[in-house]
Amino acid sequence: VQTVNCEPGMFDVVIVDEASQSGPEALLLNYIADKMIVVGDDKQIAPRYIGVNRDDVTRLRQMHLSEIPHSEAFDLDGSLFSLANLRFSAKVRLREHFRCMPEIIQFSNRLSYETEPLIPLRQFGAGRLEPCKTTHVPEGYREGKSSNVVNKPEAAKLVDQIAQCVEDERYEGKTFGVITLLGQAQKSVIEDLLVQHIGVEEIERRELLCGRAYDFQGAERDVIFLSMVDAPVEGGMLRMVR
Repeated sequence: VQTVNCEPGMFDVVIVDEASQSGPEALLLNYIADKMIVVGDDKQIAPRYIGVNRDDVTRLRQMHLSEIPHSEAFDLDGSLFSLANLRFSAKVRLREHFRCMPEIIQFSNRLSYETEPLIPLRQFGAGRLEPCKTTHVPEGYREGKSSNVVNKPEAAKLVDQIAQCVEDERYEGKTFGVITLLGQAQKSVIEDLLVQHIGVEEIERRELLCGRAYDFQGAERDVIFLSMVDAPVEGGMLRMVR
């Protein structure tokens, strides 16, 4: 809509991909299309509205949308996909998955798709890399508060593993990504260590992106490293992260 002069019914069909990352503002696409195909997944991350006041949204919705059925769905928690899922019955469930190794798909199935599991289609030979690997860092500890939480021993161990993979011929030509699962500060710690240990040139060659899950929507990498960041404090149990 930013590249055309908008008129009603400009297109016969508009296809909205990754609609679970688009908010209610994407309903504008209804204006320019006779029909809309909405593609998305409510198990994926939803749009983020940083700095938007929830009370303002509620007030405006009550002022202008109160007569629309299910008007409560026009909020900061929903998406274009959730709105379509609520209002339309003609749904086609896509279940075949061709990108990830079967073990990774099974993890997703256990977590989110137990009743309608995804069917992994990717073929692989006998000499493949281990698809899922968990490494315990017993010396790891959490420090800092809120979004400034870091786990420096875990960051060091993770970067050391990436350096080993860079030298391993089995990973030749593979792209890497690092997702930090708690706060933003760990990202900076890992990036600084990567520059020191493998260098900027190798970072660029590997398209090595470090960030949150949001940063990897539509940005595939061959290998993803997850930094959990969290750890028990002073011998206590881990707190629940919702």
